[in-house]
Amino acid sequence: MHTAPVQVTVVEYVSEFFRKYKSRAYGKSISVNAKGGADALMGMLKLVLSKGGREELRIALHCFKDQLTAAVNSAPATRSQQVEELFALLSALVDAAERLRQFSPVKEGLSAAVLEEVRWRLFRVLAGDGFSEAPDVRRRALDLVFLSHMREAAELQQQQQRHKQLVAGGAAAAAGPAAGIAAGIAAANAAAAGFTVGFVPHPKL
Repeated sequence: MHTAPVQVTVVEYVSEFFRKYKSRAYGKSISVNAKGGADALMGMLKLVLSKGGREELRIALHCFKDQLTAAVNSAPATRSQQVEELFALLSALVDAAERLRQFSPVKEGLSAAVLEEVRWRLFRVLAGDGFSEAPDVRRRALDLVFLSHMREAAELQQQQQRHKQLVAGGAAAAAGPAAGIAAGIAAANAAAAGFTVGFVPHPKL
């Protein structure tokens, strides 16, 4: 007798991840748990994107808002830590997506999709009404947006610098043969001039 596979929704799938994350399943400290959780979540999002497409990925990352809302509405004794843990995870997820984009070009579609959806989530935190009474949450979102912007600006500057170096290298390579040809012509002209000046006709007999 075969047992039918258990079907779970994306929300249930990601909610189970958050349950493990909040229990520090990926590390004892906030930073270690965030890094390990972000790596695990990237693997889950890869599966979600491949099976359900961009819309399912959007639903999966929308769970951040639900978790953040629950954290903001939690007891004052635990509220600050829960908010900190969620933003630590979000920051680590951005780092993981950036690394994937830089070092795994074949997976750039996943990283680009994750980064775009994270930006949208942060924009909703900043511009939406859901966290208008939580200035600390908006400040954390703004800090993360600023750090992401600075990272992208630094990367763009590096790309422009590499482009300038490539252009300069190509110009030098192109100028090399031309300079060699010009030098050869000059040497030939100099030799010819020297031969003409040194030629003494025989005296008439």
